[in-house]
Amino acid sequence: MTPTPMRAGVMDSQRPGLVVTLPCRELSTGARVGRALLRLAIVSGIGLAILPVPLMHVCGAIVAAVAGPIAAVFAFRGRAVVGPGEISCPKCSKPLAVPAKLIGWPARFQCLDCKAMIDLTPAEAAP
Repeated sequence: MTPTPMRAGVMDSQRPGLVVTLPCRELSTGARVGRALLRLAIVSGIGLAILPVPLMHVCGAIVAAVAGPIAAVFAFRGRAVVGPGEISCPKCSKPLAVPAKLIGWPARFQCLDCKAMIDLTPAEAAP
């Protein structure tokens, strides 16, 4: 992971966010496809595994045919993985630990003190 400048702001706020540097890894298209195929295999596998269970076989077919591809699309959408770090909350200014392996842009997590939803976006793409 490479240190990347990011803008940390409160979700749906008009205030400009703080610029912080956190470790980030941009995912290549091949890595994104691999993640999507893995998610498809896991969710569809669970759906196929419950097919033999009486009264659950219809649900298993739906999980395998519908939920598996939906989970794969959501896994493919993530373009970056943000690593752990320490920032100050843009709303309450208290120290805040960034969770490990946040996926996608904007990466979102909640402040434990003021309950504000924090958005992390690349600093050059932020308004």
